[in-house]
Amino acid sequence: MIQLYSGSGSAPDDVEVTELLPLTEPGDGYIYARCVNPTEIWPAVYEKAWVKYVTKDTSDQPDYSVIGGGDPIADLVTLTGMSPTWLSTQGVTPQAIWNNVRAHCDGSWTFDPMAAWTYPSAAAAPTPINYASANLVAWHVYAILCWLYDTSSQQEYIVLRNPWGNTEATLNVDDAPWYSVEQIPSFLQEKYGEGNFARSFNLPGYGVFALRADTFQQYFAGYGWVC
Repeated sequence: MIQLYSGSGSAPDDVEVTELLPLTEPGDGYIYARCVNPTEIWPAVYEKAWVKYVTKDTSDQPDYSVIGGGDPIADLVTLTGMSPTWLSTQGVTPQAIWNNVRAHCDGSWTFDPMAAWTYPSAAAAPTPINYASANLVAWHVYAILCWLYDTSSQQEYIVLRNPWGNTEATLNVDDAPWYSVEQIPSFLQEKYGEGNFARSFNLPGYGVFALRADTFQQYFAGYGWVC
């Protein structure tokens, strides 16, 4: 039973789903949402519940083909029931965008769900850009994970993840190891105790990359969050 929300501040709605998921033939690989660890099925189960909810399909085999496109921040409302904020990348400085991302982070990680979206095409952007040469995808949504500051170059970066789990940007990205210290969440404290844990990640990889803030402003039409 998965809880989803019809709007900001609404009571949760229960969506019942089974673990039967759409797979490829042959090989039984996941077609849609998946984890790197194939034994972790919760991303696919959660996505199936979301498809049932937004399409109002009460069967156990909802139609995934009708959910392309949409509003990523509205989708975050469906997942969380929180209040949304949408912002354009235009009319502000890259540093203002970077500071907005930092304001929604605890340490180096976002504590409010955040997302950003690119223009429908390079021609729709207000300045000359080339999505292919930057290895970014037009008309696509990326998760905003955190911020990064390179002390050697004194450059501000926004760390994003392509939900495909691959295809990282190549233009004006930082390839240094990224390190963060976070508090152990309450649901893990019984096993690990209270305190902090550290994790590091070599960028880019698995769809995650650090994009310079001014390049983010050029290639992304908007971004937002729920809180």
